[in-house]
Amino acid sequence: MRPRKKDRHLPACMYFKHGAYYLVRKGKWKRLDTDYQAALMAYAREQGRAGKGGMAELI
Repeated sequence: MRPRKKDRHLPACMYFKHGAYYLVRKGKWKRLDTDYQAALMAYAREQGRAGKGGMAELI
């Protein structure tokens, strides 16, 4: 991936469009929030949820 040209303060896969923050995963845009702090909290919840249900739970 190339470095961002704008909005460099945002974490990976998070974008600011149309006055709201979005998380993009596998081509799906999920609206997080319009407030930056609330969007970061929602981003952290979504990132924590990504690790569930893997091979470690099956073993």
